[in-house]
Amino acid sequence: MPTLPPVIALPDAKPERSSSQKSDRFRIIAFNVGGYTFALPMTAIAKVIHCPPLNTPGLGQTGLIHLDQQIIRVLDLHTLAERSTAPAAEDSEPRFLVVARQRGGDLCGIPVDAPPDLLEISRSQVRPIPNTPNQPPVLSLAQFAAAVKTQPINSLQDSSAPSESTVLFLDLARATTHKMTFPALT
Repeated sequence: MPTLPPVIALPDAKPERSSSQKSDRFRIIAFNVGGYTFALPMTAIAKVIHCPPLNTPGLGQTGLIHLDQQIIRVLDLHTLAERSTAPAAEDSEPRFLVVARQRGGDLCGIPVDAPPDLLEISRSQVRPIPNTPNQPPVLSLAQFAAAVKTQPINSLQDSSAPSESTVLFLDLARATTHKMTFPALT
């Protein structure tokens, strides 16, 4: 099993104690952007809120927003994901903002169109993403992935049946150093 980086390793996560089979399980927040499902461990999530306007006068054109008396960087995963897939059919403002805590404690915001899901997965499901020639640019933001077939623990969306998808674990350090421009601002 590969060693997971600290943000994935979840040092603060408390494993389930009811059975030894659940001791390797942890919770993630999963969200869809541009046809990809990204995830972050719950320990990295500060909150999920309705998305404030992203192109406000002043800060909006820099990819920064003012939130709770802090200035945070907005990561535009939509632009990078759309470079890897067909262009989106309609441009709409994101409805939610996933606010994540980076290693140094700084916050960053990730605009998403639908409420994220809270999932519980096994650490054994997480695998490194192999480097391949001509890999989509969006894969540069993740080192690990997991194929999950699970029912969300808590979903704001109506999803009664389990679904299967590949979840890309977003590496916030890579994402915050990647040059991303906000389309509404350029």
